[in-house]
Amino acid sequence: MNPKDILKEYERLVAAQSSSDSEFSSVVLLEQDRIRMVLTKCGGTIRLDVEITGPSLETTSDTSDAAMTQECKRAILGSIELLEYILTLVDNGFTLTVIDSEFLWTASFVLIEPPSESLLISLQPPDVGRLSTL
Repeated sequence: MNPKDILKEYERLVAAQSSSDSEFSSVVLLEQDRIRMVLTKCGGTIRLDVEITGPSLETTSDTSDAAMTQECKRAILGSIELLEYILTLVDNGFTLTVIDSEFLWTASFVLIEPPSESLLISLQPPDVGRLSTL
């Protein structure tokens, strides 16, 4: 996900503004294992949502205790990194909502003007996939 791509999608949605308050369109900017970023236009409002989900543990009935411990450690470290990412978004003006008690959190930001460079930079998610090498 490139900050310039986010800005292009924002500008595309602004250019498509209509007088209809019921017009709805959205574009998925990023979809990874545990992160989803969506830019949505509803009427005259454009909102950016970043969703994070909980880990999925890859285990079977014959997973050893050592392998289970490593998998749990990876999941915990990834969750910490994602929660720190969400807190960074909150520090940049996003509102935080817990959608599901099973761990679906959304940070949202209503865009009333083009996003600033610092906001676009803050959107760069962590690479939680690299934690699989622990």
